[in-house]
Amino acid sequence: MKNKILEEQRGFTGSDALIAVLIISLFAGLIATISYNIYISNSSVKRMSKATSYIIDVFEYIDKINYDKIGEEELISYFNNKYYYEQDGTTVKNDAEVKMKEKQEEDINTPYKAEINIIKYNQTKENTDKLDLVQEITMKVRYMLGNKEQTIEMKRVIINEEYTQ
Repeated sequence: MKNKILEEQRGFTGSDALIAVLIISLFAGLIATISYNIYISNSSVKRMSKATSYIIDVFEYIDKINYDKIGEEELISYFNNKYYYEQDGTTVKNDAEVKMKEKQEEDINTPYKAEINIIKYNQTKENTDKLDLVQEITMKVRYMLGNKEQTIEMKRVIINEEYTQ
């Protein structure tokens, strides 16, 4: 009886092979999708971290300078001289990753694009007769992640400490 059963089973059939190929391709696709999602997630964390460090650097610089010197031109000049230009201030670095957009400038050809906007409280509607005591600084950093544009935006309020004492 055992000999009869062994003689009937002659190995893989075409359907067995087809099922094996389908199972392997299903899991290969699943593994590829999971790997891609992990890569995108890691890239997102790295790029978000880098963009955040650019913003923090500008905010720390603001703490070091006098309130009266805080202006868009000053901050743009500081940022671009540090990250985009060589020490001469005109030659673009070969490995420049970020540039802060200057007024009326066309789109920038770097992986990270920074923008800054300063709103003085005494220049807002109905507050023009007040002293220059408060500024709101908004900085954005944009970058591409896959096919999507990501933006990180932070705001900081600066108070003129001359008048608070």
